[in-house]
Amino acid sequence: MFEEVYPLIQEFDRAQLSKTSWENIFSTQWEKEEDYCGYALMDGNKVVGFLGLIFSQRLLKGKIEKFCNLHTWFVKKEYRAYSMYLMMPVVRMKNYTVTDLSSTGKVYEIIQKLGFSDLETKIRIILPLNRFSNKMKNGKVHFLHEGPQILAQLNEQEKKIFRDHQAYPCHHLLIKSDMGSCYIVYSTPEDANIPCAYIQYLSNRDFFIQNSQAICQMIAQKSTSKLVLIDQRMVGKARIPFSVVSPFNLTRLYKSSRLR
Repeated sequence: MFEEVYPLIQEFDRAQLSKTSWENIFSTQWEKEEDYCGYALMDGNKVVGFLGLIFSQRLLKGKIEKFCNLHTWFVKKEYRAYSMYLMMPVVRMKNYTVTDLSSTGKVYEIIQKLGFSDLETKIRIILPLNRFSNKMKNGKVHFLHEGPQILAQLNEQEKKIFRDHQAYPCHHLLIKSDMGSCYIVYSTPEDANIPCAYIQYLSNRDFFIQNSQAICQMIAQKSTSKLVLIDQRMVGKARIPFSVVSPFNLTRLYKSSRLR
């Protein structure tokens, strides 16, 4: 129903994503059990509301866990009294971890009352400095940026992450040294006031923390970014040189009977 829903999205989409970008959100490129991607609120044949869902699976501690991420809760003003009809099937889901990774004011208040908890409220902002670009604490190091080179050296779980995200605007980096390696997936948000790179995934937290400046400088060079961002929970309370912790303007939330 993408073509029926898209006119509604155009009314609300302040970021002005391309139609192709929205189609990518509706048709995920990875394997999943679910055959739908959201709920629509209808008045006759007209779509007057929509709640988007992105389903995925993650291997965590040897077990497959099912996830559902909420996005794009749009309802025309005159139909707002029916907004919760879109949310209730999601609240009743069992054996899923449900997330909302970009919750704003009123939505935050609503879904918190539905049993969602804060997943992340802070972001780490790292300033990459040139003078540390070659200083690695883990011996001789190699930075790999090319897809085939990276893919050839990943384990099976990481290969799946790499392949699942090929259709999306993500960048991949593999850092290898005598003392270990770290696979990183990052994005470059188009709507940022300052050019930045946002780390979405890293495979080896300790390796990243020990070599954060050299890694972030490499990311900044490849992406022409001034800053590197990462959710605070991904590095914990570790000391990251030349960085500050800032409150999130979009709180991340989750609801789960399985994970914490």
